Amino acid sequence: MNLLDSTCNALEQVRLNRPLVHNITNYVVMNFTANALLAVGASPVMAHAREEVEDMVRLAGALVINIGTLSAPWIESMFKAGRAAAASSVPIVLDPGERCARQCVGDHLPGGCRGRSPWSGFHSFGG
Repeated sequence: MNLLDSTCNALEQVRLNRPLVHNITNYVVMNFTANALLAVGASPVMAHAREEVEDMVRLAGALVINIGTLSAPWIESMFKAGRAAAASSVPIVLDPGERCARQCVGDHLPGGCRGRSPWSGFHSFGG
């Protein structure tokens, strides 16, 4: 199956299943992200409070974490949601936003900033 067919099939599945997509994202892109998810047929929820993220992500079909703008309470929520998603086999999308670009300005190495972020081990939620 080629990339176009795979993309069309994935989009069709989103439209058929209308998954709840839990987003922890910054205020700058929150509205844009919600509208983009609505446009493809998903149901976005923008929940970042520490008290709700674990329950919310267990209801979701996916978790999207945008680390473009960080604060201590949001970082805690991101890790709590990530651990809950991993424990529940909920797919996780880590969006570095502009953070990666800012950290790698002037870096002309192939592969960009792969492995250079302080979040490079973020996928390891086990303990």
